[in-house]
Amino acid sequence: MVLMAKLRRKTTLAILLLGYTIAMLLCNICMPRNALVVLLFVARGMSNGASQGAFVYTTEVYPTSVRAIGIGWNTSMTRVGVIITPFIAQMMIRTSAYIPITTYAVLGFIGCIAVVLLPIETAKRKMTVRYITISILLS
Repeated sequence: MVLMAKLRRKTTLAILLLGYTIAMLLCNICMPRNALVVLLFVARGMSNGASQGAFVYTTEVYPTSVRAIGIGWNTSMTRVGVIITPFIAQMMIRTSAYIPITTYAVLGFIGCIAVVLLPIETAKRKMTVRYITISILLS
């Protein structure tokens, strides 16, 4: 949240997803177990930060009806991902440890590209008359 307050929303999301991708790709390098654990925690932290940043971004961009459907869809796909992850991690690792790690890294990079292509930046936007009127009526 500190990064989002200082930087633009899209920039923060892109940095977090790119950091996740880099941390996951570094897991492919042969290293001591402690370093691997640290990298995995960094990747998880970056992923969670990007997820929370996406919630902040969507609340600022989309109206409530669209946002509710989008967040519901996102939550559903997150649960599908949670169900599929053990399959990817346990079944594909039998072939090679590089396959699941690289799969997650590629998905993180695709997410980074998707964030960069988002059309609207919400940081430091001026409030429109409509929002000012609504806030006055609500207070």
